[in-house]
Amino acid sequence: MPTDLICRPCNYTMKIGGYHYHNISSGYAGRTCFACGGCGTNHYIERAIGKNSSDRYLYQKSRSGLDEKQRASMPHEKAEVSSDLFCGFEQFVCPCCQTKGNVITVETIKVHLPNCPLCEREMEELGFWMT
Repeated sequence: MPTDLICRPCNYTMKIGGYHYHNISSGYAGRTCFACGGCGTNHYIERAIGKNSSDRYLYQKSRSGLDEKQRASMPHEKAEVSSDLFCGFEQFVCPCCQTKGNVITVETIKVHLPNCPLCEREMEELGFWMT
């Protein structure tokens, strides 16, 4: 069950947690969501189905502070690469800011809600949802 977090002053949002898909025709069963604590980029790992498949890693840069035209021109998600390159949260290096190991995960938000990576104000929980 992912949790949605928001920073109201700058309107930045992130999803933290995991969920499963109801249609698995893409070859993926679900997604794990986490965020970079350095730059706010949202990251995802899609879980592959089958022995010969690889998990897929994707990321989405923050759209906060952009006008509608800029948001529309920004791709929703980028960088499909094998998760063989994903070496765990402690060793994870964000491709956008090169920060190592500064990851906001389910374990992070269980302890305390993070400050916003963009404006450093306290984030709040919008709620969680299920698929």
